[in-house]
Amino acid sequence: MMILYHNRQVEKGQELPLRKGKIQIQSEGAEVFYKGIKIQAIDRLPADLMKE
Repeated sequence: MMILYHNRQVEKGQELPLRKGKIQIQSEGAEVFYKGIKIQAIDRLPADLMKE
């Protein structure tokens, strides 16, 4: 799992937040097949993920 904060892209010299784009799913070292992937919008992260 990865949590990414303040993700940005640079366009014409300005840093803009990422609001759309492609999602890449990758496997290391072996072929993998995915089936039935569901993407759900979230408005906040669960509190237990925010613990350091």
